[in-house]
Amino acid sequence: MFMRTWVKGLIVFVVISSILIGCGKVENSTGEQPKEEPKPSYSGEMVKEAAIKNGENGSIEVQYTLKNDSGVEVQYEISSGLTVDYIVFDEHGEMISQLSREVMSTMAIQTLTLKQGEVFEEAFSIGGLPDGKYTIQLFLTSAQQEELVEKEFSISNSMYQRMTGKLIEMNGDVVTVEIGEEPVPFQLTDLAKDQLMTMEEDGFIEFIYVETEYEEKTIERIIFIEYRTHVHLDKSVLEVEQELGKVVEQIKANPNVLEGLKPFEIFTLYMYVLAGEDFETLYHFYLPDSMDIPVEEYVKQNRDGNVEAHRSFMRQFNEVRDFTVITKDQQGRVEFSLEGEQTDLAFQLRMQENTWYVMPTPLQ
Repeated sequence: MFMRTWVKGLIVFVVISSILIGCGKVENSTGEQPKEEPKPSYSGEMVKEAAIKNGENGSIEVQYTLKNDSGVEVQYEISSGLTVDYIVFDEHGEMISQLSREVMSTMAIQTLTLKQGEVFEEAFSIGGLPDGKYTIQLFLTSAQQEELVEKEFSISNSMYQRMTGKLIEMNGDVVTVEIGEEPVPFQLTDLAKDQLMTMEEDGFIEFIYVETEYEEKTIERIIFIEYRTHVHLDKSVLEVEQELGKVVEQIKANPNVLEGLKPFEIFTLYMYVLAGEDFETLYHFYLPDSMDIPVEEYVKQNRDGNVEAHRSFMRQFNEVRDFTVITKDQQGRVEFSLEGEQTDLAFQLRMQENTWYVMPTPLQ
């Protein structure tokens, strides 16, 4: 009897012990608890970088890197055959070079897909830079110029120089530029020749060139082309021709009516509408998305402003007959002076999608 009871007690003890061990944590041979496998961690973003290495004679090597550390697969819709574009600016913010303007590429839309942890890289060689400080922006050629990286760098001991002059003659691969009052012949690279292909003579150009040991000068690239046109009128600029005046009647309903008009025509219409104090129509001349107030507030501010000062200015402006129109790349301005004033006024414009628009606070 005692033996049977003891055996039953032993069985119960073994069962309970097994349950307790099964519910507890299993220890390894050293008696320590096993370590859990670490879960992967992500920064939750795309990691982008640009490495720059200086070369010889005004050149750099650039490596653009984009790593997907977001934790998910990412796709970009690329709008051309170029996956990455770059722009080089000088220390004053003047654009020196842009890849997409200097090379031919297809317009086919493509998709760039990066899985988690995947890295995309692209390398560039950029040359023909004079001594100075620069900033380069690199970005994907998507509609929003995504994953932009900006880096500063310097160039020293370059063989290239920068010059401004008036283009007075073009003859095949050779141009003559007036530097000061001296005509100087320059050879053209294929890039510079393409940049000047549609240019008329008598325009001002700023360019980068190199001079050989035989004193031959070659223009590497054009930085900008500036046109200056003098306009003399026999009557007030506010006396608008009938055909041009029809644009004013249409602009509120169809802002695209400005497309194709020249900078001086936009200036003429703007001043005509300003003289008539039609501020609602005037609002539609400004560069899209450049105004930080709605049209109703713009109209109210102008009507509540100094009306007498405005009308006094317009009376003086009505007597102006001479204007200078200056265009440079996507920027334009119309310069003029009021009678009795020492300082010229400049009316600022900017081109966007083949249309010239007025800048906010245009008169400076």
